[in-house]
Amino acid sequence: MPTRITVSLPDKEHAALTMLAQKYDVSLSWLTRKAVMEFLQRYGDGGTQPALDLPLDKKTGTG
Repeated sequence: MPTRITVSLPDKEHAALTMLAQKYDVSLSWLTRKAVMEFLQRYGDGGTQPALDLPLDKKTGTG
């Protein structure tokens, strides 16, 4: 059974994802899952390190 997570996004990114989901007639959940799966495929093996803008503000998740 899938595990549900909650992610907070800034309004700008949420709006951009919503527009993409509408453009391609997919749900926001599907688009988000796809993005996470592609991120894991690209960086999950540990061979390449993602460009992470650290440190992040722990409360907002922004740099």
